[in-house]
Amino acid sequence: MFIVLVRYPNPDAVDAHRPGHYAFIQRLVDEGIILMSGAMVPRVGGAIVAKIDSRERLEALLDEDPFKIAGVATYEIIEFFARNGSLTSVLDTA
Repeated sequence: MFIVLVRYPNPDAVDAHRPGHYAFIQRLVDEGIILMSGAMVPRVGGAIVAKIDSRERLEALLDEDPFKIAGVATYEIIEFFARNGSLTSVLDTA
């Protein structure tokens, strides 16, 4: 499992690329790779929880993100072993 911290060095520069980024994220959700994602508060970046077989494959996919292609975001990838809890038990559905 991986957590990806996405940071916007210049938050004002991301808006033009947001529709493409959202489509990219949705594709990976549909493929079952992204389990959860969302914006940071304040909106200076985002976070992604991903389940994928290797860091190298995740890095290759992130290279396809319109934010990365446009150079408006940086990525910090953290690998971890999920041992406890459930994503669905902590979701705020309100």
